[in-house]
Amino acid sequence: MITAVDAEQAIMNLLGSDHEFARLKTYLKALENKRKSVRSVQFLAAKGTVIERQAMALVSPQYIEHLDKIAVAQSEFETLKNQRETATLQIEFWRSINRNQQQGNI
Repeated sequence: MITAVDAEQAIMNLLGSDHEFARLKTYLKALENKRKSVRSVQFLAAKGTVIERQAMALVSPQYIEHLDKIAVAQSEFETLKNQRETATLQIEFWRSINRNQQQGNI
C-alpha cells in the first residue's frame, strides 16, 4: 500500500531530479546531433574511394567512442525517465487510494 510518506517521497524525487533530467536530455540530444559531424571528420581524414572512406569513418575509434557515449547517455536518461514515471505512478496511486478512502469506498 502506498502511504502519504511514500507519495511525499515520490514528489521529492521528482523535484530533486528536474535538473538532472533536463541535463541528460540535452546532453543526449547534443551527442545525437554531433554524431554526423564526428563521422564526417573521420570520412574526410580517410583515404580511398567514397565507399572505403565511409566504411573507415564508421569503424574509426573516434566514431565508435562517440556511439558509446550516446549509448551511456541514453541509458542514464532512460533510467532517470523511468524512475520519474514510477514516482508519478506512485503519486497517482496514492491519490486514488486517498480519494476512495475519503469517499468511503475503501
